[in-house]
Amino acid sequence: MTLPLTVHYLTNIEYGVWVTLFSIMNWINVLDIGIGLGMRNKLAEAVAIDDKYSIRMYMATGFFSMAAIGVTLLIIFLLGIHDVPMQRVFNTDAISETELFNATLCTGIFIIVSFVLGLITQVYYAYQRAAMNGAMSVLQGTIMLISVYALTKSGTHSLVYFVFAFGISMLLSKLIFITIFFAKHADTMPRWSNVRWDKLKSITSMGIQFFIIQICTIFGFGFSDVLITQLVGPEFVRTYDVIFKIFNVSVMVQGLILTPLWSAYTEAYAQHDFRWIKTIFKKTIKITAFIIVCMLIVSIFIDNLIYLWLHLYFEYSIWLIIGMIIYHSISLLAGCFCMVLNGIGRLRLQMYAWIVSAGLVIPVSWYMTQVLKLGNVGIIWTLVISLSVLMLMLPIDVWRLFHC
Repeated sequence: MTLPLTVHYLTNIEYGVWVTLFSIMNWINVLDIGIGLGMRNKLAEAVAIDDKYSIRMYMATGFFSMAAIGVTLLIIFLLGIHDVPMQRVFNTDAISETELFNATLCTGIFIIVSFVLGLITQVYYAYQRAAMNGAMSVLQGTIMLISVYALTKSGTHSLVYFVFAFGISMLLSKLIFITIFFAKHADTMPRWSNVRWDKLKSITSMGIQFFIIQICTIFGFGFSDVLITQLVGPEFVRTYDVIFKIFNVSVMVQGLILTPLWSAYTEAYAQHDFRWIKTIFKKTIKITAFIIVCMLIVSIFIDNLIYLWLHLYFEYSIWLIIGMIIYHSISLLAGCFCMVLNGIGRLRLQMYAWIVSAGLVIPVSWYMTQVLKLGNVGIIWTLVISLSVLMLMLPIDVWRLFHC
């Protein structure tokens, strides 16, 4: 609902700059050195056996560690941003250096603060209350929708105003759900007296592997807009991004099903219930196959959906659509394998697979766009090639798990 307002409020180039800016700044979320995902698994284990002491300890250690990282990132960001040539970064001179600087400054501050507060999502997952994170997203989206609608009616136009609408919706939604959680679990409120820095190693020992995987997933899932901006131009981002968002609904639907299973897999593995893990995994593969069939049907009516959604017509190559279908099909299948491996903490082979996959993105995308001149079509096919390597390696580890 927000996107139609966004594409009509922002110009084509502003939209490309915003999507690229958000993609770059969102990389901050992987700089927790794996604390978030590591804490999630440790906390889930403690919740499963109702170990109150460990719950308080992991909660306090996780939140205070994230706060320390957040403060450090904020200082580095504020000191370093002044030396960045914004028009060169975003490959455009259609927007002034000052407006690009202000938009980047505000986005960075909002995302760093959100980075710290966002640890609440891992807490809800650990407590197997993933629906609360869904509700948080709905609240954020609602506030964003109202804010952007107000902007369209205000008669003012600025990329910075749009950034503020985004930032306020993001922070306010997280603060509300943090309050809700700790109002019901006051005994787990992070307190300095419960911090155990010696336990940070147990969180990050697994977390370091998560950290490496997170960095690599940037290349697989969060780098395409940046590549298009730099190699093709920001004006080509909108068509790619809108079509990508339509197909990415399939990943969102799968996420509603798979996300709660992460901590459920953790609990089942702690209880050595391998039969349950195997049964549920097979069901997720069947559900994913059904989602892929639905996605194929949607692709037939893509032009009608875009017009119904945005009241716009886009020109694009049929190979962009084919690439999107293949990429999202691989992504959906990989999601099934990654979820079970992440839940049980079996990460080593997956980490190596992600490293190889991520290493292919930049050279292959350069070849696709600069040598073959495929434009944004070359970017999606780069991601297809990259994720294919990952998909070849993930089943090996799952097969070993079920046959050990």
